[in-house]
Amino acid sequence: MQNATVVICCISDGYFESQASRQEAQYAYILKKVIFVNVQENYEPTGWLGLLLGAELYYKMHNVALVSSEFANLVKNLRHEQLDVSRTNKKTVDTKMSLVTKISLNKR
Repeated sequence: MQNATVVICCISDGYFESQASRQEAQYAYILKKVIFVNVQENYEPTGWLGLLLGAELYYKMHNVALVSSEFANLVKNLRHEQLDVSRTNKKTVDTKMSLVTKISLNKR
């Protein structure tokens, strides 16, 4: 996580209930590298996760239609943030985001 450009946390009831996920999310939040993606329909973050999210932007991608629309926004925001912060290669972001999409769609 130390060397990651960004950590994408795919949140759901199962994520909320996992102690390991909680620790990872909190650490990524401290590092200011976290992006939250809601992958469960009708899931509203509560408890520790709701507090952590606070006013944070998160993306809803719990079905194919939402992935199509929200994914473009997520990539756009990542590119903008990367250009502002580190001027890293956009191809790296595209490769990582393609992998995340495949993982998200396979978990349905």
